Amino acid sequence: MDFDVILDTNIADKRSFKNTIRKFGDKRQDYDVAFIYYAGHGIQVSGENYLLPTKETFASEYDVQDFGISVQDIMRYLTGMTNQVNILILDACRDNPFEKNWNNTRSLKGDGLAKIPPPTGSLIAFSTDAGNTAADGDSKNSVYCESLCKNMVLENTALDQVFRNVRTDVLNKTNGNQRPMEASQLTGNAFYLNPINFNFYIDKINTLILSDKNSEALEISNNLIVLFPKKSIGYAKRGHVNFLLTNYKLAEEDYIKAIELNPKEYEAYFYYIRKDNEDDLIDLGLTDITELYTEKGISGVVVLIDKLIENDPKDTEARIQ
Repeated sequence: MDFDVILDTNIADKRSFKNTIRKFGDKRQDYDVAFIYYAGHGIQVSGENYLLPTKETFASEYDVQDFGISVQDIMRYLTGMTNQVNILILDACRDNPFEKNWNNTRSLKGDGLAKIPPPTGSLIAFSTDAGNTAADGDSKNSVYCESLCKNMVLENTALDQVFRNVRTDVLNKTNGNQRPMEASQLTGNAFYLNPINFNFYIDKINTLILSDKNSEALEISNNLIVLFPKKSIGYAKRGHVNFLLTNYKLAEEDYIKAIELNPKEYEAYFYYIRKDNEDDLIDLGLTDITELYTEKGISGVVVLIDKLIENDPKDTEARIQ
């Protein structure tokens, strides 16, 4: 998903943990979106949340305060960032693993992680509700993590919907025993971790055209135009498909629309394809439409080339054509 990733696993001690957080903090201001995922033990002491390094010894709540990592060490990098998105995920809401060895003091009653008010522009997610155990699952990753990985990569799915999907999955897989929770202060329009991949659709249309699957290519072209109505290439591609389906008038309309959106949309003027095991090129674009509708033959092509050069006198490609 094109994130710059900082990965650290089995972080042994407090200093190492803080160094990893610092690496993140040093880069945060250079990016629009910050995404943090933590899996491990996390407990609450005196209303404050701590994440626990793997090799420290926690014999008392004071050890947690001295050798654990306060979530606030992360939160300080998630505040005051204008027009940026922060996502913090704590797959750590478990009962206190050391409680049986400690005295039952007021802060060590296994209440899970404390609620964290998210800063503006942020979403904080917990793998389970306060005081409940998060299931590890039967495979390498937790039930929550597996669902999160699956739902994050769904195209064109808003972030809040991603977490709704995860909650449904986890509730179903744990028979209702684990309920993920989120607190959000996201602002503005819906945010998408994985927006629709425009180039994927273009490549798919090209592949279908070369495979003579023009009806399927037309369907995808229609969808592309609905999703990206201001992209000229979508209309040019649909023009090609309509041309191959002998819908010449519709093809002409698509090519003209493409040029209206972008006078330099070359595919609306000239487009050549060569199919597998065939020597002949198939010419598509307004060059052929012009011949079909104006009966001007080559003069129609010259008119189009003149238009390209008029738009950009330095357009060497048009002059070569």
